[in-house]
Amino acid sequence: MTDHQTFRSLNYWIEEVRKESPNVEILIVGNKIDSYDYQVGQEEVQEFSERMALSHVFTSAATGMGVKDAFSILVKRI
Repeated sequence: MTDHQTFRSLNYWIEEVRKESPNVEILIVGNKIDSYDYQVGQEEVQEFSERMALSHVFTSAATGMGVKDAFSILVKRI
């Protein structure tokens, strides 16, 4: 959430993963939601996720917020 360049590289990495492992589940994780230095808005992530037909979740590795949700979403999709 704090590095727009990383967000822009998602297209490339998603294509690479789908090319190598077309049946793998992909979850977009927006980390560092505890930071106030956002470069990527939650709406931007939502729109991207919808366009790519992927689920997304917002997390904070520092506080643990949303981490269990990320694993729960993947487990349900698998």
